[in-house]
Amino acid sequence: MSRKSNLMSLLTMIVVAMLSIGFTSCGDDDENENPNNEQPVNPGTTVNDPEGTISLSMRNADNGKTYLDNIYISNENFRGAYFASVGAVKGLGNVSTIPTTGWAEQMSVIAGNGYVAYNNDKYYRIYVVDDIVATTGGIIGADIKYQKPFKGVDEAIQLPKTEVTLNANTGSSEEIIFKNRNIVLYSVSSDQSWCRVQKCSTNDNYFLYNGVYITCEENSSSSSREAIVSIKTVYDKEAKIKVIQTGQEPFITMGSSSIEVTSREQTSSLSFVTNVDVSELEITGATSWCKAEILTANSTRVAVKFIGNSPVQNTRASGGASQSYSLKLQFSENKSEDERVANITIKSSKYNIHRVVKVVQKGVSFWISQNNVVFDKNSNSVTITITTTASSWNAKSSSDWCTFSNNGNQMTIRSTATTKDRDAIISFPGFKQQIRVHQSKYAVGDDYSENGITGFVGYICTGVINDTLSYVVKDLNKMAKWSEELIATGANSSTDGVYNMAIIKRIAIWKDLYPAFYLCDQLNIGSVSGWYLPAADEIEKMAAILPRKLSAMGIWLSTELNNQQSFVYYFDNYGYSLKYTAMKDGECSVIAVHRF
Repeated sequence: MSRKSNLMSLLTMIVVAMLSIGFTSCGDDDENENPNNEQPVNPGTTVNDPEGTISLSMRNADNGKTYLDNIYISNENFRGAYFASVGAVKGLGNVSTIPTTGWAEQMSVIAGNGYVAYNNDKYYRIYVVDDIVATTGGIIGADIKYQKPFKGVDEAIQLPKTEVTLNANTGSSEEIIFKNRNIVLYSVSSDQSWCRVQKCSTNDNYFLYNGVYITCEENSSSSSREAIVSIKTVYDKEAKIKVIQTGQEPFITMGSSSIEVTSREQTSSLSFVTNVDVSELEITGATSWCKAEILTANSTRVAVKFIGNSPVQNTRASGGASQSYSLKLQFSENKSEDERVANITIKSSKYNIHRVVKVVQKGVSFWISQNNVVFDKNSNSVTITITTTASSWNAKSSSDWCTFSNNGNQMTIRSTATTKDRDAIISFPGFKQQIRVHQSKYAVGDDYSENGITGFVGYICTGVINDTLSYVVKDLNKMAKWSEELIATGANSSTDGVYNMAIIKRIAIWKDLYPAFYLCDQLNIGSVSGWYLPAADEIEKMAAILPRKLSAMGIWLSTELNNQQSFVYYFDNYGYSLKYTAMKDGECSVIAVHRF
């Protein structure tokens, strides 16, 4: 550290000597009056320590780690702040300015050198008096002198201009960069809330402020306005900037450029602001289903109305200043399912300005809780819900056997008994929705024989979402193992036995390894296909009929639990049923199901 100090001192003396020659030969008066240029004032001349100087022995991080606020020494470097070196000087008093370059987050500690530090919005000036050497040898820190807060040079702010003009728009702004070559510490304020001001910097570090950034809120008035920005140095030298913000050009500002309403008859409104006399406004573009008028902010009616496509006028607003209004829109009922659209324009022909509002009135919504109904062969009824924004509606059936009655938004659909499959449509004049009604010639428990598929009807669906499958059941009157091997197959669907069957049939020699599945598949011969071992939830739907139709009391389900167990369905003649698990290599009864 001592050799580094000697080398830096020698280099500094050479630089100072060269600078001295340069100053003498150039004769630049401005350099003599403002001699910062990243160099200390009179670095080779001993000057008195400034008022408030404090001496401190700073041990490095390995020998006690002495702190100056957040500043400390580690590995022969200052750390804990931003630092700039001013080179070799004769004491703390020669650290007189705040450098604009050379800043780093760590800086070599060199005896005889001066530094400026920045931390937590505060500057320090530091002078390293000497190294601290341990009695056993080795540098363990440094004796320093410091003074805080360091205020830098005492100069007045030099402004490139003392007056700025900004436009009326939100965010209009200007940056004023000082002409000072030195960093001058200052505060800044505005006497008007609409004029906001902040410090700014063109230097590489954010804290080396050398200007102000002025920005304004929107001036909605047509009149200009003024603010004073005050810049005061830490030595109480003050400079001022007058800020002039121009007034607005004629404008119309809408709270929204669109509005969407339901099909019902109703009234709605949109707010807008303008600094144009309302007597100079027109409204165009509405249609027969939309009436419009302009209301003042407190909803007092004024003499602007619009019906059809005729433009209208309003009374005069107070001159120049912007005011708030409401565009009141009155909608008749839209009895169609199709939406309708209008573009209503508020405009001033005098100033050639306009604003368009897109008005959308939705069509009638008509929602049916169930679009498909399935009945068995017996007389039946089902009640569905109709939700609509229409003020009224009616319905009709395509077949005499399918009738209905309404109670508010509830519709009850009925069927008579039948011996054949039949279909009907319930439609709603004026609306696109329909209800498809199918009546089967079968009922649960009936014998079934169609296209080579025989058995008994185990379940007839209702037609609602996720209940669109009906099932034929065939009792195979045989017992078999679920599988000969105890592995997880992935046939784990609780709702879809067809899926489980397909998983098993992808396994090599599945006919030998999965006997229950093979028994079901043996029904798929000739032109017949689609028989499978049912899944757990499919059998749950047949819980009422199976005890009356089957001799077995426990049947395999295609849904497996894990590598060793699959589900079994148990029931008895007393209506008791239970889904439980059994080892796959045990035997249970087998039934097959087919969808229709």
